[in-house]
Amino acid sequence: MREGWTKVAAIAALVFSVEAGGCGGTAAVSGGCSTDPSVLCPGTFVGWSCSGPNRPDEVASVNSALESVLCASTGETMPNGKAPYCCTNNTTTCAVDPSAICPNQCNDPTVPCTNALVGYSCMGTNRPDAYFQSDGGIDGGFSFNCQQGVKEYGLIEYCCGTSPIPSCARNAAVGCGTGTLGFSCSSSSLPSETDLGMNQSRSEVPLICSLSAPSTTAGYTKDYCCYTPAAAPPGATCLQDQLQGQSVPGCQAGASFGFACTGSQDTPDQDYPRMQCAHGSSRGTNALGVSATLYCCDFLP
Repeated sequence: MREGWTKVAAIAALVFSVEAGGCGGTAAVSGGCSTDPSVLCPGTFVGWSCSGPNRPDEVASVNSALESVLCASTGETMPNGKAPYCCTNNTTTCAVDPSAICPNQCNDPTVPCTNALVGYSCMGTNRPDAYFQSDGGIDGGFSFNCQQGVKEYGLIEYCCGTSPIPSCARNAAVGCGTGTLGFSCSSSSLPSETDLGMNQSRSEVPLICSLSAPSTTAGYTKDYCCYTPAAAPPGATCLQDQLQGQSVPGCQAGASFGFACTGSQDTPDQDYPRMQCAHGSSRGTNALGVSATLYCCDFLP
């Protein structure tokens, strides 16, 4: 949230801080910052170091669109006292927004603060964390994540920060069919809406994911193909079941979807119209040990 005309003025200053000359092809960079080859960043990201409170991306320019390099702090302090950043190699349509109000901000210099969330504003549909996705959606150990965006004064505002690699992440290298998205996970957790990243809309409805297959991506153990379903109808008793669904003959890891239904009045293809359950069913128990009918289903593109 922003407050009053002071916030309007702040966002106007963010968007219309035009670099000298007005029509250059790159955004201006804050004083006190310079590229630094000693700052190691993954992929094509460029290492920078800054003195004091400066950031490489705190000055934006406008050539009919918001333009700025986009940076994330590594959360460390260099021996020379400077702060290291990893920045995009090219300009983006997002920029740091000092008027954004984010939780856990480091406003008190006397209090140690790690992994603070920083405010960003963007023009268009690209999220700040979309620019930090590489290697098919997994960013090689440099994890930069943003909360859900909020529209403010013609821009979309995000609160973002660095964090350890999440237990699951989007992974385009997972071979999934049309209509589903690939994910890789390093724990028993299933992919969630939070893991969508990139420029994907989010829903309150949990993702429906295939039975897991062994992951071929370093640092991850399981791969899934998932999609966002329409909300299940009231009274639906069929829920995805990663373990019990494997007991149904014909279920294939990485391709089939397992369900357990505790009621007798519905089936997975009724609750989730994108499902086709042609592998039959068997009686058993769901993950909680409750008596259920188990199904193995396929996704209909």
